[in-house]
Amino acid sequence: MSEALADLGPWPRRGRQWMLLWLLLWAAAATQIRLVLPSQPLSMSVDRDGFFKLQGVGEAQTLGQALRWFWGDDPQKVHTFRPLPALTLWCEYQLWGSRRWPYLVVNAGWAALVVVLLLPLLRRWQVPPAWSYAVLLVAAARPTRGSLAVIGSVACRHDLTCTAAALAWLLLLLCWLDSGRRAALWGLLPTGLAAYLSKEMALALVPLGLFVAATCWRQTTPRRALSAQAVSLALALVWYVWYRYAQTNMAGGYDSAHGFAGLLKLLLERSPGTTVQQACYNLAYWPADTARILYAAGGSAFCSAIFYRALAKALLTCYGLLLLWRHDRPALLLIYAWKTAAYLPILPLHDIWGWYEYMPQVLDPLLVWLGGRALWHHGGGRLAWQRWAGRLAAERRLNPPPGDTS
Repeated sequence: MSEALADLGPWPRRGRQWMLLWLLLWAAAATQIRLVLPSQPLSMSVDRDGFFKLQGVGEAQTLGQALRWFWGDDPQKVHTFRPLPALTLWCEYQLWGSRRWPYLVVNAGWAALVVVLLLPLLRRWQVPPAWSYAVLLVAAARPTRGSLAVIGSVACRHDLTCTAAALAWLLLLLCWLDSGRRAALWGLLPTGLAAYLSKEMALALVPLGLFVAATCWRQTTPRRALSAQAVSLALALVWYVWYRYAQTNMAGGYDSAHGFAGLLKLLLERSPGTTVQQACYNLAYWPADTARILYAAGGSAFCSAIFYRALAKALLTCYGLLLLWRHDRPALLLIYAWKTAAYLPILPLHDIWGWYEYMPQVLDPLLVWLGGRALWHHGGGRLAWQRWAGRLAAERRLNPPPGDTS
């Protein structure tokens, strides 16, 4: 992981660059201060999941009792298998007990770590440092329902640790496919296992790893691609055996509502149209929203300014994606592979808890920046600016302002 983060290229004045980065992240964290209220106690009305989670965490008096979560039930007694974030919460419980706001501060720190892990991807796509900081600032402070909810709940530590470990795993996977560093290949094991032990959403790493290795087949060696695919499948197999063993030790037996069969049943009970609509929202929000407005309002949509605003954004989105497909296809494929793979495990739950959308949407700021860059460089914006600047310079030469002797 350290090699992937260190491989950022020859950025000038490295110390000042990192200092500016952290200042921007702290500025972004200031937008989340309203979620961290020291006067607000932890209660069922404020944070129901977090309340029951800490109640179960507090029942473990010793470290040995906390480590038993790696072989059995979750402290919240909901028959899930997320022992790693539960252990981090137990360590914090020894420091500040049942006070709510310190856990939210740590959540904000985890969110900042997720944002920093986007930096190597920006560098990989040749984004200048100054623009990288702007993109990371947006990623840290974006006012989306998922990103706000994931910081404002104690129990959302699962989503944060899972997303951070999955991003680290992706960076190491790309590092292995690009350079063949054995340290990157071995690093896939602890980071992938950390993601699996944080939340079941890490199952997205299986299709993601297979897809990335397949798309990079021509840019890498067959041995590296096959090794990456083998590691992805082996990690999933190890976790699944571990998970099945933990189910036998769950208090009160195994609850199918929180297993794969229960999720599949829940998905089949939902309206297929709603599921498809939410999936389209995740992949391309503005075109999907335009279609929803047109479907809901019918012919009267053409008399609404809201429809035309959504339509303009939809057309701009599709044009930007088309330019990305033509000029920056690897970046577009990687982002959409992440979005699709991370969304598959949560399809039955997308309209219940907003924080489940945090992991699928974590690369969206990068997609917005790349789309904007494609529109500027390849969509005529840069050429129009050069023409306007040229005309302005010509007019200045023909009609210099008074007192200008140049």
